[in-house]
Amino acid sequence: MANTKGVFTERTLKKVERILNGLSSGKYDYLCTACKSEGLSRTVFYDWRNTSADNKKKLYEVLDGARVVEAEDSLFELVRKGNVTALIFFLCNRVPYRWRRHDLPPPEIERPDRLPIHIVLDPTEDCGECVSK
Repeated sequence: MANTKGVFTERTLKKVERILNGLSSGKYDYLCTACKSEGLSRTVFYDWRNTSADNKKKLYEVLDGARVVEAEDSLFELVRKGNVTALIFFLCNRVPYRWRRHDLPPPEIERPDRLPIHIVLDPTEDCGECVSK
């Protein structure tokens, strides 16, 4: 339990650590399941989370990390099943130099003096504006 100053017992902190490890490893899918399994009320867990910015950061890093891995696994499973949209997304983001969309013009970046800079993504492509040295 926590007192009014947000000081937690060693036992509570060990439970919090087990909850974070369980969420990170995939043992638990949801915070409520993790708290129930470890015998810690969600209220106490949220009190721990709210006592410092570091605690919040630690929790969200664990949750985001686990969710990204799950999303990547789901995407790759769709790729393996031959889902065309997933294939295109995967290839365009993993090897963009080989899988960029050729129906779109190359991106342009404006310099501070407002002169556009033409970027050639394919080194074999000659834009006609490049000066070779």
